Amino acid sequence: MVISIPRFSWLTKYRKFWSPMPTSPPFLHVCQVGDPVLRVKAENIPPDDINKPHIQKIINNMVNVMKKYKGVGIAAPQIGIPLRIIALEFSEKHKNQVDPAVFKAREMSMLPLLIIINPKMKVINYEKVSFPEGCLSVIGYSAMVPRYRAVEVTGFDHTGAEQTLETK
Repeated sequence: MVISIPRFSWLTKYRKFWSPMPTSPPFLHVCQVGDPVLRVKAENIPPDDINKPHIQKIINNMVNVMKKYKGVGIAAPQIGIPLRIIALEFSEKHKNQVDPAVFKAREMSMLPLLIIINPKMKVINYEKVSFPEGCLSVIGYSAMVPRYRAVEVTGFDHTGAEQTLETK
């Protein structure tokens, strides 16, 4: 009688669950405070490179990680890539988690998914407002963060087209 032994036993699968394969950037998690990549100056992306597969992969990873961790914004260094890319989104789902009175008092508004490559910020209104904010790279903490009342952010979208975002 011949007994065939399965190639991968339940024990092998169980061990893999507890010993994940090492990863390299772009990560599928958020780098936390203290990670050296968060202190490195992020580099600009040449406009001709924006549509290249490796840049598109970084953008896709950023969006996936931001949604996985229920954030409203993320930058490429937060997934281990020191490039100047940000992703922002304030959806209906986010709005439903905010008290309507707070939403109105903070003059918040909806923002569809937006990718800005090589962002440059220009202050429109120098008056500062402070509200409590959290950061995906400082998980579990929040603080009052002063921000300018209105700014204009320019850069490129995920296709390489120029774009401008004006916030208030």
